[in-house]
Formats: sequence, structure tokens, C-alpha cells
Amino acid sequence: MASPPMFNIACAVTRRTQKGNIYLPEEAVSVEDAFRMFTIWPARWAFEDHLKGTISPGKLARISPSSRPTTFTAEPEAIFDISVDARFSAVRSSINANDLLER
Repeated sequence: MASPPMFNIACAVTRRTQKGNIYLPEEAVSVEDAFRMFTIWPARWAFEDHLKGTISPGKLARISPSSRPTTFTAEPEAIFDISVDARFSAVRSSINANDLLER
């Protein structure tokens, strides 16, 4: 089963509940918006987007690498099965998100 943030992202994309019911499927969001719901948007609402919320040089990061297909290429239902292999917290990022996409 996906880790809690990934589970929440999967629920936002599929509108599936923990019990497997589909609730208001017309309110499903894109994978990109689901990620924003748990990254940049809360950071902005907390007035901390200068410190966290995106992968940018100098910002704090909690990076969770996974050996599975990325959430952006997986089918929505498959997001529930993506697990995190490791977590790095409170690391100062020295890379840009665009650099990660090019690799």
C-alpha cells in the first residue's frame, strides 16, 4: 500500500475511499494538482513557500525516492501501490526540479 502522502494523492486522483468506494468522481483532480495539494499549496498557505514546497536550490526538501514507475506515468489506480523506498528530511536542496526531470 502507498505511504500516507501517496495514498492521499491517489485518493484525490481516483476519488476512491479507504473502503474502496468511489465518491464524487466528477471532482477528481489531475496528478499534477494532487501533488500541488500536498507540496506548494500548503507551503503558500503557511507563508513558507520561500522555505519549502518545491524542489529548488536552498529550500528544505523531503525527498522520497521510489524504484517503481513515477506517479506521473502510472495509471491512477496504480498510485495506490507505489511505495517509498527511503526518505530524506530537512535536506537543503542544491538541485533544481528541472534537473531531475532531465535525468
